[in-house]
Amino acid sequence: MSVTVAIDGARSDALSSRFRSLTLSDGIGYESDSAALVISVGEPLKVALPPLGADIAFTVARDERQAVPLGDTLKVVGIGGDSRDGAITIEAEAIGPDSPLREQRDASWTGQSIGAIVGAIAERAGLVPAVSAKLAGIIPEGAIQQAESDRQFLFRMLLAHGGRPVVKEGRLAVLAARERVSAASGSALPPLSVDLAEDGSWVRWRRGDSGVRGTVSAKVYGPDGSTLLTVSAGSGTPRRRLQGAWRNPDDAIRAAERRLLQARSSRDWIEIERELTPQARALYPLNATGAPEGFTDDLIIQEVRHSVGGQVARTLIRARP
Repeated sequence: MSVTVAIDGARSDALSSRFRSLTLSDGIGYESDSAALVISVGEPLKVALPPLGADIAFTVARDERQAVPLGDTLKVVGIGGDSRDGAITIEAEAIGPDSPLREQRDASWTGQSIGAIVGAIAERAGLVPAVSAKLAGIIPEGAIQQAESDRQFLFRMLLAHGGRPVVKEGRLAVLAARERVSAASGSALPPLSVDLAEDGSWVRWRRGDSGVRGTVSAKVYGPDGSTLLTVSAGSGTPRRRLQGAWRNPDDAIRAAERRLLQARSSRDWIEIERELTPQARALYPLNATGAPEGFTDDLIIQEVRHSVGGQVARTLIRARP
């Protein structure tokens, strides 16, 4: 198995020829996509290493005719060496080391829609905004950023509305929970089909009791604009309450329903470890034939982790309903 490394769009012979291992993670959540490339180096000072902030991309192949991209283009954020092991590790993430998304800020976004907030943050970071039509027009309550980085603030703000911020390929995308279209193009994301019986994958999974979902409540301003009323979704325990207050009761109920869905998804998951699968991508639908009952339909890939060595290459896929 060979890996070709490109720095700022050009193949790096120095890195590609010294490849030892590569671990690449593509996922949804607080942490950005990341990679760790390990190369074998006898004399580290004589190897041309990429500068911090440089673009780095990978292709993988069993032979030159089968080379395929692995993951998105990332930014180099750290380089370290081990003289005893004769190795250098190059660390990369979707968000560069000097990105404005990392800076802590104080700001008030009160009265602005999610689309406007994401647009302003993306422009400051030099990214292209791509916001789901389901979320763009929502005006979040209590949109106050205090001693938070932009990515921390976005993650917290969007959580209450079932959204998720994702930085990929120069875009700051915001997608709604369970959304199966690209925020960039609006086109449907192609599902990944896996037949577990045929390829001999390792499978780990957990299912919760779908009948026990609990109750989620939210505060809503009454007709006088000051009295707080309560609306809720679901039934039974546990009982949870959303932070903040809504002006529109329908928006509050939808937010409560989304939180119920998140609670259901957080209990149920399936992990599939199989041969290297470059086409596996976070956010994409997953059709797993031969999976345990309850995991055959309606799954969304949450995280993909590729591990490539000289002889063995595997992919770990984690998906939820």
